[in-house]
Amino acid sequence: MAGTIGAYTSWTSTGSLASILTEFFLSGVIEELNNEVMALQLFQKASVDWNGRVCTIPVHTGRNTAVEFLAEGGTFATATQQEYKHMSVSAHFLYGHFQITGPAIASAKSGTSGALIGWMEAEMTKLVNDVKNSADQHMISGGTCIGYLSADIAEVGAADWAFDGDYGKLTATTLSSNIRVARQDQPGFQSDGVTPVNGLFLNDITASIEVDTVNETAGTIHINAALDTTVSAAGFGFPVYLADAGDLTAAGNQPRGVFANFSEAQLFGVDRSGLDIGGAGANADSTPALQALVMTSDPTNSTQTRADLTAERIQQVIDEVSVLSGKEPDVMLCHPTTRAQYVAMMTQTNSLQTTTRGGATKGDAGFLDLSYANIPLKYSRHVPRGMMIFLNTSSWKVAELQSGAFADLDGSTLSRTGTTDAYNGFYRWYYNLVCLSPNCNAILVGISIN
Repeated sequence: MAGTIGAYTSWTSTGSLASILTEFFLSGVIEELNNEVMALQLFQKASVDWNGRVCTIPVHTGRNTAVEFLAEGGTFATATQQEYKHMSVSAHFLYGHFQITGPAIASAKSGTSGALIGWMEAEMTKLVNDVKNSADQHMISGGTCIGYLSADIAEVGAADWAFDGDYGKLTATTLSSNIRVARQDQPGFQSDGVTPVNGLFLNDITASIEVDTVNETAGTIHINAALDTTVSAAGFGFPVYLADAGDLTAAGNQPRGVFANFSEAQLFGVDRSGLDIGGAGANADSTPALQALVMTSDPTNSTQTRADLTAERIQQVIDEVSVLSGKEPDVMLCHPTTRAQYVAMMTQTNSLQTTTRGGATKGDAGFLDLSYANIPLKYSRHVPRGMMIFLNTSSWKVAELQSGAFADLDGSTLSRTGTTDAYNGFYRWYYNLVCLSPNCNAILVGISIN
């Protein structure tokens, strides 16, 4: 609107009215963050008896070997004993902390016309999602085992290696910390990279083996020195461990994830490293029941590159699990991008089977509901690309000392913050992830990611 007053012309615009105009929001707050927590949902919560901060779980690890055929009147062999070990599970403590001022609480008491959402939903409810997001990530990579190499069976110098694991933990080290890589000899066997296996390492801490560059897009890490893998059998993934402290001390405060339950030397106090399975050497032991299976997509490991996923290799993993444990996985877990590899495998091998319910009414070229031999294939963004995890979910427990909730032992979830007009509170969860039978599970690494 324009008007003339004497020699002056005045204009009224939306800018000059900004202080008296109200804003109209088309909708409520749109969530732009991925809050999927599939891994967290797969593992069962367990009510356990705790002795202080420790929960003890007994496991049967060895047989009485005095079982034999004898001639009539033959002499019994010396009886041995059944072997049992105790896993001592300690809870780890996950926290989420929030702080809000008194005026902010007054301004957003509830989600009315004056506020899109209330302060409790804006800060507390969404903080729970943040805690679950962290828990879901550490369900996979919690602990000091950060992932697996798809290794060549020949010694190489400094080189790129196909790596499936937690790249965030590598960047947190500023790429300067030493690592250890464990050798593997046969199904269900790995060392910890710290204790020699019959005197053999892949690398030694004094050799300053480091990851000097990473390429997460290509799925590789560059190791600055040679790894002698000639002592290991082909077809098995090599666990990678962080060896230096530095920023990695936080890994000791993390609940154990799948990687740690599979590959760390100590399974809650039970030493499973350095085992000469089936052998008679100084490291001979009868605890392969506590070893998990890590295999590579390329059964020959003829190169350090990745290999396409095949139905044959999937079947081999399942069969090896059956040999080790007498059980089979009941779910396969992978990154959503691995779905394309799986669909390509089905179409290329003519192994695609479809379920038809009623008459066909439309065509659809895509697949979201996938399985192998009726074992469902599920997707989690926290599983590394190039990896497929085979889980027997009944062998996993989330052992809780305190279930997740906002702390309110004093009757209130809010506490005053010092001498300021502000309040804070925190969400806490005291728990650990325990695999009761690692040999019921497996990981397949080195799957093509392009």
